[in-house]
Amino acid sequence: ARRLRLDTKRGKPKKKPSNLAEAAEGILPVSEKKLRQLLLALGEFPKKYRFLIWRFLLKTPNNMECYASLTNRGVHAAYRDLHNKYPISNSRLFRRLENCLSCLAHWTPLFGEVEFLPTLVFPFVNLMGGQASALETMEVVMSFLHNWAREWFEYFPNPPVSLLATVSHLVKSRDPGLAAKFRHFGWSIGEVAWQLMSSGFSTVF
Repeated sequence: ARRLRLDTKRGKPKKKPSNLAEAAEGILPVSEKKLRQLLLALGEFPKKYRFLIWRFLLKTPNNMECYASLTNRGVHAAYRDLHNKYPISNSRLFRRLENCLSCLAHWTPLFGEVEFLPTLVFPFVNLMGGQASALETMEVVMSFLHNWAREWFEYFPNPPVSLLATVSHLVKSRDPGLAAKFRHFGWSIGEVAWQLMSSGFSTVF
């Protein structure tokens, strides 16, 4: 079984832990199945270990060499005026966001052209700022973009029409009442869905 480091304390517990809180005493085998059971039982992962669990599930590589090669290229030209477009009073948080966006743009030039990327990435940076390194944050964002958001850029710079058509179909088939409300007010299900998705739902939560 893959091993998830939950704490830096040495030694092993005397008995097999029943959850991640007990597993804090050392390095223990934790499977995706057990984490799923824990999530179903508690409704959420323990806050103290949440980011470690995410990294474990996402299988982020912790590739410092790659990260260094990206950061050494400095602030990407697309984000040199980020402070004007996306002002943040917390300078440390702003630098973390600027760094993450620049790394993404150096990694894939397309990400230097995506206007909504700062709004999408900021919730990740804000949430992980106190728990994760800049490298870890960047790798989690990369994992999200690569595994769950690839279709978003299929018709770039236009919205992902195929994906939004699927969303619209799901709303109409699963919640006809909600779809009727959209029709009544003249709203496009796809357009509203895209506003929410492209901001990582940060505009409503």
